[in-house]
Amino acid sequence: MKAYNYIIAFLLVLLTCNVSFAQVKVYPGLVFGSEIERPGIVLGGEFFVSEKVSIAPDFIYYFIDKESQVFSSSKIEVKTKLWELNGNMHYYFVNKSNISFYGLGGLNYSHAGVKYKETDTDTGQTETEFDVSDGEVGINLGAGANFPVGRNFTPFAEIKYVAASTDQLVVGAGLKFDIQ
Repeated sequence: MKAYNYIIAFLLVLLTCNVSFAQVKVYPGLVFGSEIERPGIVLGGEFFVSEKVSIAPDFIYYFIDKESQVFSSSKIEVKTKLWELNGNMHYYFVNKSNISFYGLGGLNYSHAGVKYKETDTDTGQTETEFDVSDGEVGINLGAGANFPVGRNFTPFAEIKYVAASTDQLVVGAGLKFDIQ
């Protein structure tokens, strides 16, 4: 339930910031986490508070496989999940018409979970089952670049280090779409 509260708060921040700042961008993209060695998707926004500073919250969901193995008369299934909620600030130190570079820093909330299920292969009955999850707050440090090529969209690339429970390097790319 706590995770849903964070997501609702994130969406409310996006909605309220939309009316209060002049330049607004939303962006979908793809990411890769170095520690978990898995790809994911990112959805975020960027709200400029000045010419060089923007607030950039985002949500990342990593694609994690369900693994299963059979030992004698038991089938064991393990499914893991990981998602992040980030609140970053971007500082643009180079802002040219064909490329812009920014440094980023911010807060991170990482949420990881594991679901374990052991089933008797002969009877089909569940012998053991549990679901655990935990979250941790950390910080983000990194850099990114925008490559303006279109009128209403901008390809971007970003790299950041997440110092939290995941302690991983996250590399991402996507498209920023202008809304205002």
